[in-house]
Amino acid sequence: MRRLLLILAVCVLATTALVSAEVDYDSVSATDTAGTTTFPYYRSTVSLYNQGTDEVYFRLFTTEDTVAAATTSFRSLPAGASITFTHNGQSETGLGYLAVSIICAAAETATVEISSK
Repeated sequence: MRRLLLILAVCVLATTALVSAEVDYDSVSATDTAGTTTFPYYRSTVSLYNQGTDEVYFRLFTTEDTVAAATTSFRSLPAGASITFTHNGQSETGLGYLAVSIICAAAETATVEISSK
């Protein structure tokens, strides 16, 4: 019985490692209404690239955070800029990143490419 439980535990851990190692790409249109993207599995790395001509604002959430809409008072990402976050379990809560919310100022639009693994 112990051997069976050990085998099952190893299989679950291996599957989780493979799934979280996948790289996902998503393109989100940001407007003056916040758009939130939730990842199918928690991610250890998230990159945002603002492909638009307007500045965007974003919030990045870990598995311990309550996901909510971004506002223009959060971190900004200028047009054409990119930023990457790597989860550090020692200084951040949660297992990894779970979601990102993006918004533009009123009457502005941008496209943000999100890649995560």
